[in-house]
Amino acid sequence: MKPEAIEHPDFGKLEWDDQFERYSVTIGDGHDAFEIGFDESDRERLVALLQTSASLWRANEEWFVKWRKACFEYYVRELKDAWYEGDEPLDEDTFNAKLGQPAGIDFSWDEGKLHYMITGMDDDLVGDHALEAHGTELEPNEIFLT
Repeated sequence: MKPEAIEHPDFGKLEWDDQFERYSVTIGDGHDAFEIGFDESDRERLVALLQTSASLWRANEEWFVKWRKACFEYYVRELKDAWYEGDEPLDEDTFNAKLGQPAGIDFSWDEGKLHYMITGMDDDLVGDHALEAHGTELEPNEIFLT
């Protein structure tokens, strides 16, 4: 039996996703769609995950600024030569304009800590790949191209 939907004041209506075995919600549509996933099937742990992630979600603009900064630093350090062979590298403002908002965020528990993964994609920057930030609380720990 499919778990029933959950209405949450910060996230809206969370639906069970059979494919990924988690709850998720999509905010917006089309190019502006943003998916939030909660990687927890146990109801009691899910309630705790929602409570903890909601307070962090309310600071999402701060998260997104940190995410963009970390992605740009990764670009400068690891990717700009490969992406722009012969072209001028992008400055931070141009990079951020192309990168835009992230496409989604997943919340999960690991060893009693809230973890997140923010994903962003832009064909001009990364082709059919994605830039991901993995971290705990408000700090990205690792950025990489997937």
